[in-house]
Amino acid sequence: MIQLTFHSAAQEDVELASRYWAMNAAGKFENEIADLLTRNHIASKALLEKRVRSLADAYDTNQVCLQCGGYEKIRRRSDAQRAAAPMHRPCLACMNRMKVKRSKTASKGMLEQRPVSIRYDDLGDDTVMLLLALEASSGSPGLQIPCAVDDYRKLAPGPASYFFNKLRQANAIVESSQTKGAFLLAPDIHLGAGTNAVNHLRGRELNDSRALYRLWLDLATVDCMAYF
Repeated sequence: MIQLTFHSAAQEDVELASRYWAMNAAGKFENEIADLLTRNHIASKALLEKRVRSLADAYDTNQVCLQCGGYEKIRRRSDAQRAAAPMHRPCLACMNRMKVKRSKTASKGMLEQRPVSIRYDDLGDDTVMLLLALEASSGSPGLQIPCAVDDYRKLAPGPASYFFNKLRQANAIVESSQTKGAFLLAPDIHLGAGTNAVNHLRGRELNDSRALYRLWLDLATVDCMAYF
């Protein structure tokens, strides 16, 4: 079901938003788009969706964020789920809060310090996949050239800072001592850093299907967000 927070108290505005989002017990929308367009003298589906978004915020009670416990905010009917299902990523509100928090931290020069070296064999399969993708997209063999946060946008057209944060949390990248605000691959305790170290990662067998599936969902979500 959809919960609405209205921005307008006008009866016709409340009625339009309510009719657009009205859903029966089976998860089917009760009012056809064509009928809503005709009734409200709106020229297209896109204009209808834009109008409804301006009248009310919609929250899907079938999508509950595992991080904050809140409902996912949705923009159009196609975003809604007919049945309850777990979310495999933070909701948009949590992602926005994380983005603001990271921005404030970076602006104050309070970037978290990371260990000097790590064990590559301890990295998750999703982290390894991200590192290999970053190396390929950055054009820096072995990730020996410092990468700034903006470089992570090459991984996906949306808010790629989300993936930057995942690598920092995994201790997979460390801040460059020569380039402020840029990061390098963290050295392995035995292999060091550079091309040989990345080749070791490239030869690793990735078999954690759950971690890779979550990464795929994150990438797909960020990709879709770029077109909102």
